[in-house]
Amino acid sequence: MHTPEVDTIDYGALAAIYRHVENNFRVGVGYNFGRFSDDLRDLTPDDQGVFLNLVGKF
Repeated sequence: MHTPEVDTIDYGALAAIYRHVENNFRVGVGYNFGRFSDDLRDLTPDDQGVFLNLVGKF
């Protein structure tokens, strides 16, 4: 994430493992190695950690 107003650059990475439960549903668990959030209003560098991702399609 590049913020030119304050001249900062933050890097991050995600790692995740997914499992298909049905043809239309999968569950994933992973870890966020970055310190910033996808909510760009949140400027605190404390968002590193485990996440759960549920994906459904029809």
